[in-house]
Amino acid sequence: MFKVIADSGPRQTALRSMLLAGGAALVMVTAWYALASAPAPLAVQRDISDVTLDWRCMHGHRFRAAGSFIELPCPECGEPSQAVIPYVCAGHGRQDLEVRFGPPRHRTWPTVLAVRS
Repeated sequence: MFKVIADSGPRQTALRSMLLAGGAALVMVTAWYALASAPAPLAVQRDISDVTLDWRCMHGHRFRAAGSFIELPCPECGEPSQAVIPYVCAGHGRQDLEVRFGPPRHRTWPTVLAVRS
């Protein structure tokens, strides 16, 4: 049926196999880089003190000040106050939530420690 004309020897066969495997790997890596989507851009991150928030004390006094990890004293009565953010619920409508921020982890937005409406 088939006749072997020239035996290339085991050394040349191994070399050809390695070159073929290396070429296939090169094609696959090139295709991966060409077809892979670009990474998502990083979101702009700011420190909590760069944001102006609404604040409310226990007596209901409201004021605006820079964000903080600690409770700010109310300028009218001196009581500790919490940051207030608006929240819209489908069932209950708009509500103001008091939030307290914790220190940031791994340079991300501060962790919300507590929420109270």
